[in-house]
Amino acid sequence: MNKERNTFVSPNGNYEIWEEKPEGYFTIDEWKEAHPEPVPPPPTLEEVKALKIKEINEMRDMLEQAGFEFKGSYFDSDQISYMRLLGASQTAQTALATGQAFSIDWTLSDNTTRTMTAQDMIGIIPAFAMYSNQLHEDASFIKSKIEDAQTIEEVEAIIWEI
Repeated sequence: MNKERNTFVSPNGNYEIWEEKPEGYFTIDEWKEAHPEPVPPPPTLEEVKALKIKEINEMRDMLEQAGFEFKGSYFDSDQISYMRLLGASQTAQTALATGQAFSIDWTLSDNTTRTMTAQDMIGIIPAFAMYSNQLHEDASFIKSKIEDAQTIEEVEAIIWEI
């Protein structure tokens, strides 16, 4: 006949299997109640600042890849889309330099299209650079506010309003 075997915790905290609870041993629930997990110390001001700066950097990177506006239209700006824009811009420059006509129907972030001239394609790269630079400047300003904060509450109150 098989007897039921149970897990108990020894006074030293070792898990052991017994048919019956030995004297001085605990059930798992009793052990957890008598020996709760230690509460981690609250984060320091410097740890909270580092986490908030990481959050700001992630927000900046996400915004940089989320698309941008150029002449009233919204263009994708993830890495692949940027490389496509760059290639089309270089092609437009070559066309202008060699006296060839250039026009391209570009798919926008909302999947509509816009006809782009050579000047449009050449101008979109500096427009994106300006957009990206503004995001980096905004992030740097916010990070300076984080660095200047004197309390955790001040750091937690800092947000990037878009």
